Amino acid sequence: MGRSELTVTLAMTLRNRGHAYLVQRKLDGATADFAKAVETYGKLVEQEGQSDLALQFALSLSPLAWIYATHPDQAFRDGRRAKDFALKACELSEWKALAPLQALAAACAETGSFAEAVKWQDKALQLAPREDQAEVRSRLELYRAGKPYRLPLG
Repeated sequence: MGRSELTVTLAMTLRNRGHAYLVQRKLDGATADFAKAVETYGKLVEQEGQSDLALQFALSLSPLAWIYATHPDQAFRDGRRAKDFALKACELSEWKALAPLQALAAACAETGSFAEAVKWQDKALQLAPREDQAEVRSRLELYRAGKPYRLPLG
């Protein structure tokens, strides 16, 4: 296995562990792993020109944006940072992936841009598989009511 393959494997492992932490509501671990995955994928895509990894880069950025937008602790939330990460993820995924769009909607809601949040969450709803539509729709209604989404406390 070459150096590049090992680097991709590391980034993928970090992202997967980040998701496991996120599901367990271990937000500090999730944030650290997603940040390392973003750094690794960013270097591969932006510095080494491996554009075939752009979607993987986006799928590492969007959960990081999600955490910064929806963290239950106000001291940790950072709507602007979340929006920057989510916009980059949407661009990298060509505005066709569910997770980046939902992260962007959450970031917009966190910054008080509820009309934008509704716009992006509605687009996410159009992309959501049937089994996820009720959850996506419930956040859409939350944004329509002028309320941001918060992750439940772990």
